[in-house]
Amino acid sequence: MAPRVSPAVLATGFVPILVGFGAKVGLVPLHTWLPDAHSQAPSPICALLSGIKTTVILYVILRLVPVLNASGKVDVDAWAMIVGLFSVGIAAFLIIQVTDYKRLFAFSTVEHMGIILTAAGIGGVAGHYGAVYQILNHALTKSFCFYAAGATLLAVDTRQIADVRGLIRTSPSAAVALLFGGIAIAGAPPLAVFLSEFSILRSGIAEQHYVATGLLAAFVIVAFFGILYHLNRMVFGRPVTSTTHSVPIRLPRSCVLTLILASAPIIILGVYMPQPLHRLLEMAASGLSR
Repeated sequence: MAPRVSPAVLATGFVPILVGFGAKVGLVPLHTWLPDAHSQAPSPICALLSGIKTTVILYVILRLVPVLNASGKVDVDAWAMIVGLFSVGIAAFLIIQVTDYKRLFAFSTVEHMGIILTAAGIGGVAGHYGAVYQILNHALTKSFCFYAAGATLLAVDTRQIADVRGLIRTSPSAAVALLFGGIAIAGAPPLAVFLSEFSILRSGIAEQHYVATGLLAAFVIVAFFGILYHLNRMVFGRPVTSTTHSVPIRLPRSCVLTLILASAPIIILGVYMPQPLHRLLEMAASGLSR
């Protein structure tokens, strides 16, 4: 029906959808509530909010983009790239100045939502596949990050980055989990997020969106170093006081088991893509181009 509907009607209908769902997703400038909610909730709820809820709602927006494009007079792809890059850029620089490590991961969610929207704006088969691939990898990795943040909170009883130093000596399990989560969500190879982000950048070059691809790569690098800057000080930094535990804190077995199970798909998808999952991603991506 879309080609037979007035472009003005389509655009007018899409704007409140974008604003309403965009607020739930955390797209800039509708993101201000997200770091508060996603950092203050209990860590398992943070994993659900930041890892699952945002990406599911963003996919709803992405499925509506082809409807507007079907009119032939509304260039939604260009606006998707602009809004997406704006979200990635703002989030990348907010990550640098954050003081709470749960808010650090919350701002990372804003960044990733922008990456996914940018990928959808790039378009093409590879761009759409990269968008849904990033949705999957973000959901798995960000959930793990908040589990790791919860483990850290159990060990040190504070969310302030400045108050956590030498975590590798205080609680080795929490330190390894936090560092692994930070490296994974920042997009370090050969983990899952790296592959989806590399796929998006490659599709941008293939579609000849050189400026957008260059900006996206620059913002991703800023976020990468911002995340590792904070986590490096937390894990390996010199303790600010002499109250460091002489005996390392042991996390509950259930917590350690959760971290191990949650890390497995992040590692596996970095080196191996099961064919049934690949087909599911292709089917999901095809819905963005109809």
